[in-house]
Amino acid sequence: AREAISVMAFDQFETVGQDSPVCSRPSKRVVAFDGANSLLYQKLVGTQNCGSQMPAGGPYLNPADSNKFVKAWIDEGALNN
Repeated sequence: AREAISVMAFDQFETVGQDSPVCSRPSKRVVAFDGANSLLYQKLVGTQNCGSQMPAGGPYLNPADSNKFVKAWIDEGALNN
């Protein structure tokens, strides 16, 4: 059985990883309407340029699921609905 993916409001994701020494560059972690360039999505699928893949230690989401749910949510504006 698959577990549901829960997403928070866009503003709660703006600082994901910001305190990490390897992700300290000042940038938004979710870029509304641009999932491919959002650090949150990149860290879920393992294409990030800083830090490690999420969730830490796995198990990692299937890239198809990440794309279907998380990237779609971001591409639609990361709304709190």
